Amino acid sequence: MTQFLVYIVGDANRPGPSLPPPATLTLSARLRRFDRTLEEAALNLGASKAAMFRTILLPYLRPALLGSAAISFLMSFADFNTTLMLVGADTPLTVMMA
Repeated sequence: MTQFLVYIVGDANRPGPSLPPPATLTLSARLRRFDRTLEEAALNLGASKAAMFRTILLPYLRPALLGSAAISFLMSFADFNTTLMLVGADTPLTVMMA
């Protein structure tokens, strides 16, 4: 399961799908520190992969997910402020056409 998540998040050493850079850095760093014996223990005790993901992996990744979401939002909000300052209070062309 963690190998699949490392593939989804991406890695700097190999090509593959990737998320925005702040999310990639925080999630890949958090996944590298994950103790895989917890995953194996849950599966050996009879948990399904979905239950293991929901009870072990997701709570472990929650701080990295929240941090990367906050950083991504702040970076996009900074771009919005730049656009707003350049355009001003004029209505966009799409609104004028409708």
